[in-house]
Amino acid sequence: MLKNLALLFISLLLTLVAVEFGLQKFTRLTDTLGEGRFLYYSENPWRRIDVDDDWVLTLQPDAAIESFASYGGEEEYRYVLHTNRHGFRRTNCLEQGARSVIPVIGDSYTQATGSANWLDETNRILSAGDNPHCYMNAGVAGTGFPSWIRQSPWMTTLFDSPYQVIVFIVDDINRVHFYARDRNGRVALCVEQSSQGGGVEEKCYPLEIYTAASPGQPGDVSLPDQGRLQGMFPASWELLSRVIDRRESQAGGRFGDHGELEQNLARQLQKLEQAYPRDLLVIRIPSKTDLMEGYRPFAGIEDSARLTYREPDCGLEKTDFYRNDEHPNDSGYALSLIHISEPTRRA
Repeated sequence: MLKNLALLFISLLLTLVAVEFGLQKFTRLTDTLGEGRFLYYSENPWRRIDVDDDWVLTLQPDAAIESFASYGGEEEYRYVLHTNRHGFRRTNCLEQGARSVIPVIGDSYTQATGSANWLDETNRILSAGDNPHCYMNAGVAGTGFPSWIRQSPWMTTLFDSPYQVIVFIVDDINRVHFYARDRNGRVALCVEQSSQGGGVEEKCYPLEIYTAASPGQPGDVSLPDQGRLQGMFPASWELLSRVIDRRESQAGGRFGDHGELEQNLARQLQKLEQAYPRDLLVIRIPSKTDLMEGYRPFAGIEDSARLTYREPDCGLEKTDFYRNDEHPNDSGYALSLIHISEPTRRA
């Protein structure tokens, strides 16, 4: 009996080793394991401003911050984040003295992480017509609706705008809080998000601040220890994780029940409209996750007296995003440019 169990155990172990060898040799499942996504900045890019009993988050003002992302030790993108005196990404038409400024508020998709400021090209296209406005990039990576509900009315102290534009992806609906803190002796970018069970879960990503003396050289970022099985069979573990994630996606999507998401979005839009006294144009941009799981519109969201909601089709495909990163590449931002240009042209 014991001999048979031992033979069965050895057979299973040899099978797992063979499967692991095949997955590592013939797939790319382990390309980014052990390091995951690392963000590198030449300096801390964020600034917190206390406003009454609350606060808003902007970028560092008048800065030129070099940033790049690394996956599995391979660089995915590198760019320089130039900011203006207000603490937002520098937009050419504002620097040229535009009189009518429309803030375009959003997260890292709006900020255009990994790429040039896409709103410069948007403004060039719109200025060729009869649109007199300068659409200023007011996107801040890591923010979501709760942050924008504070940021939107605060922007009125900077610009006397006839309306504002909010650009969002599905991640932003339940993104509760964003901050940077020390984790395992290194700075980490942490996001608190509403969990499907009604609580709040924390997700942290390593954030390396590199010095001007050694730009582009990743530091020794501490990572949580892997489990024994995960360490022994990393490719098999990754494959199993992806199968489980896929089943969860088919059951309810990465962000939970679609109906609950839509209800929460409606509540966030109502709070936003109450916070900002003028007109709002809210635009949803498809994320990489949307395309992988199957894009589902929020058909129940309707326009109100001062809020216009749009989900125009911009034709984004998986090839319009970086291979590992969630953000659009240059072609993706070009399509997003069309995505935002058409609604703003009619606004």
